[in-house]
Amino acid sequence: LYSMMVMVAFLVGCGGGETSYNGTYKMVLKQGEKEMTLTLELNPDNKFVGTNSKEKYKANGKWKVEGDEVVCTGKVDNPSKQDITIKFNKDSLAAKWFGSNDKNFLDDFLKEEGAEPPVFEKIK
Repeated sequence: LYSMMVMVAFLVGCGGGETSYNGTYKMVLKQGEKEMTLTLELNPDNKFVGTNSKEKYKANGKWKVEGDEVVCTGKVDNPSKQDITIKFNKDSLAAKWFGSNDKNFLDDFLKEEGAEPPVFEKIK
């Protein structure tokens, strides 16, 4: 009975067992010798900031959990203010979509020789 009470107290203390996706995620895209690091900061207010090691511009927008995916939609703060969508599996953290709203750049990336399927890593 005591262990059951401790477990119930733990679950209540953790918000009823809901998973929090807030935090910082990193993904390294590799093609042969080339490498690019993408970083996503998912904030508790459902806003995100994304950075790319090869670009000086940041992406800003909102994130949400949709089915089995974390979906980030926003704009890149470059002069053209292009739309961006980033999706990854909420459990495996495997990247599913990275690009504009109508073009998934991961498709082209994975066709290249030496490309490794990208997976995010939660670092904070």
